[in-house]
Amino acid sequence: MSTISFRRGSADDTTVVFDCLKALATDEGHLTSFRLTEARLRDILSCQPSGIDVLICDNDHRLIGLAMWSERFSAYSGGFIMWLQDFYVVPAFRRRRIGQRIFSELRRVARMQGYKHIEWYVHTNNDDAKLFYNNIGGIKADHIESWRLEDL
Repeated sequence: MSTISFRRGSADDTTVVFDCLKALATDEGHLTSFRLTEARLRDILSCQPSGIDVLICDNDHRLIGLAMWSERFSAYSGGFIMWLQDFYVVPAFRRRRIGQRIFSELRRVARMQGYKHIEWYVHTNNDDAKLFYNNIGGIKADHIESWRLEDL
């Protein structure tokens, strides 16, 4: 593997970020629920501040992974947290410690921005992801369930 670098994503990265998000939805078996369009993502990433941040992991200037997050307030934590919305590593680069490097960079960014912690969801049937998160020190939150309202 050649040079690995990290950078913040921008509207210029719309196409590769969109492709990763669509691939993630496919991997998770939720492509039929995927409603984001490339044009909408470009609008979101063009807006400053957009409320969404993207960390891109490059290998020789080619995207091989990404993390997308937003900021949330947590009264329990007494401050803001990094809410990891999406996390993706290109299949050809999985099991090469790229995910660990991305999370190390996320930790650095979270500390730098004063976040209290990083939080995310994982699909209940994604055993590979659960093993990965456990291996990087993730802690399963047993005290909450995911609920939502649709058809708004």
